[in-house]
Amino acid sequence: GKKPADLVFPVQDLRKTLAKVNQAAGTQHITPHCLRHTFATAAESLVSTYVLKRMLNHSTSGDVTAEHYVKIDGSRLRAGWQAVADFLDGLSPTVG
Repeated sequence: GKKPADLVFPVQDLRKTLAKVNQAAGTQHITPHCLRHTFATAAESLVSTYVLKRMLNHSTSGDVTAEHYVKIDGSRLRAGWQAVADFLDGLSPTVG
């Protein structure tokens, strides 16, 4: 039900949010970089390398195939985001 410009997670201060997550989990190790690693690892088996690079906003500079031949439109990115969301949702325990 979100619009394309809506934030997925309406977090104002990521550091404060992660501090609360770490406190609740009893750890000090969850960082934004850890979240990127987790996302990339989950996505790697679900989408092509070129889609994953775009999802992570990685440069394709110097990659002739990615720069000139593979065109990734919004629908492929949306499908990739949804595939990762569905995968991660399937891993989470049911809250009830």
